Amino acid sequence: VSADLKLYGTANFDETLGIFRRINIDRLAFGRTDIKGAVIAHSGDAWEIGFHGNEFDFSALWDEFIGDKEESFKKSLPELTVAVELDRVWLSETEYIKNCSGTFKYNGNFWQTILLKGELNNGGYLQITMKPDSTGNRNIQMEAYNAGLILKYLDYYNGMKGGKLWLAGNFDDSVPDRPLTAQ
Repeated sequence: VSADLKLYGTANFDETLGIFRRINIDRLAFGRTDIKGAVIAHSGDAWEIGFHGNEFDFSALWDEFIGDKEESFKKSLPELTVAVELDRVWLSETEYIKNCSGTFKYNGNFWQTILLKGELNNGGYLQITMKPDSTGNRNIQMEAYNAGLILKYLDYYNGMKGGKLWLAGNFDDSVPDRPLTAQ
């Protein structure tokens, strides 16, 4: 719990089912986070989250979000759709994405859809489009105008500075490891 935590909002609780149906967040502020939004329950165990605002500190959640590093995180995450419009998203102590717009869909096993665009604070631009195709496998396209920072932050490569990155590929979601074939 943060000493500077500010949380204002309302909630709709379904007493019959014993669950929250909707939580409206008029303001959630602490540390480098200052956002507004809503959390909405859907049928089954699915949730929809929408946030907008000045800044969001995502640095502590990054490793769990990007990969298969933390099995307990993946097992505890329900089906989830997240939409964000944020002036600044902190990725680390010093790096952030500004003018960040994104939609993310987690299907209960992996991130099925990622639509993200924004500007890197130290120069450059990032756009990621990953979504299912007609076969149910995911296509991905990524373009970045600071490839070194992106590759470092994705834990792929630490020895590059700057550069342009363009990637297009397909995940084979029909097999357990969901391999990526890309160019």
